[in-house]
Amino acid sequence: MSNKGNKYKVGVFAISSITLFVFAMVALGIMSNFKEKFPFITVVTSSVQGLEKGAIVKLKGVPIGKVSDMKIVAKNTQVLIVMEMDSNAVTSVLREKLKATGDSQEAFREYLKESVAKGMRCQLRYGGITGNLYLELALYDPEKFPPNKDIVLPEEHDPYIPSIQPVLIENIMGKMQEALEKIAAIDVNKIVENVHKTLAKIDATLDTINKQLKKADLPATSRSARAFLDDTKGSIAQVSLMRKSLEASLERASDLMASAKNLLDSLEKNPDSLIYGKSGNPVIKH
Repeated sequence: MSNKGNKYKVGVFAISSITLFVFAMVALGIMSNFKEKFPFITVVTSSVQGLEKGAIVKLKGVPIGKVSDMKIVAKNTQVLIVMEMDSNAVTSVLREKLKATGDSQEAFREYLKESVAKGMRCQLRYGGITGNLYLELALYDPEKFPPNKDIVLPEEHDPYIPSIQPVLIENIMGKMQEALEKIAAIDVNKIVENVHKTLAKIDATLDTINKQLKKADLPATSRSARAFLDDTKGSIAQVSLMRKSLEASLERASDLMASAKNLLDSLEKNPDSLIYGKSGNPVIKH
């Protein structure tokens, strides 16, 4: 009897231990590692500063997976991002394809292929004011957002979703830098000097015309000659107005370039001011 009782106790202990072990794995999230994962990739040409392994992947704002790896490819100009989609996120859409293929991974590949043809694209986005990034999947017009033909993919790779350019602070700063460099390359002083030379010639011409008009014996001239002289006076007045407008435009252009240079210098020293504003007037108030 004692042997049977001991065996019973051992059996209960073993079952209880296994049950507790399973509950512990579920509580710690370890069981999720045993679920089937559906890997897929995208390639971006922008900086991925702020994107970490484990970052969330969303579809229309709903979390469907995470980033599992990142690699630099194509002569350090592109970043390959490897993601994993949870099986729960695609169970319903793969049901019909599974009947045809019998292979869940192949069914997932076909699903992504069709989605990309319809315009599914991947985009880096900010998850908040902290600067952390996540990946958002959404449908776009495939004609307006075609796949980038310069993207380099591995010979053997997981299903691929094309990416579209994100709106990131680094990109904004880069575009501003390019624009300001082009502006800085313009020799404004030379332009102003040439304009002043041209205006001086116009002044000399107008002065000569005015002297000729004063010497002209208008009563003795023909009617057509008087009409020509009147038109000339009107043209002189318009040229004078244009000169004033041109000088004002040059002054505004010079002021604009000075302001742009000051803005660039400020952003280079404090790039986070785009988010937080100036120290005395923050964008985000606590």
